[in-house]
Amino acid sequence: MSLYPGNPRKVVEGQTEKYLLDEDALKDAAALQDSLALVMENEMIGVYKKVKGTNMPAEGREDLRLLFVAISRGILWYLDDLAKKETILTFNVDHDPKDSFKHKANGAKFDIVMEK
Repeated sequence: MSLYPGNPRKVVEGQTEKYLLDEDALKDAAALQDSLALVMENEMIGVYKKVKGTNMPAEGREDLRLLFVAISRGILWYLDDLAKKETILTFNVDHDPKDSFKHKANGAKFDIVMEK
């Protein structure tokens, strides 16, 4: 599975291009489906309800969605860039208590898809 941050949907109306992240999930299925931004949004809704004891208000939801998409894209660009430059993943492999050894993954490759 690819790591996908979410991406605004491009809409062309005549000579005008604009990008949207609609509240209607059906309109933006490709823009947010299986995305880090959508997971963040859903977690925000759940945590808000737990902490506040009420549903998150609809007001400001569009700006919140923009924020989650921007954060998600920034995180994945950062990880992708970092993976090209440095060791970002190390792990230990234990065969038995007397014989363990450490591996480093240099230049790890993340399967990141910025647009769908």
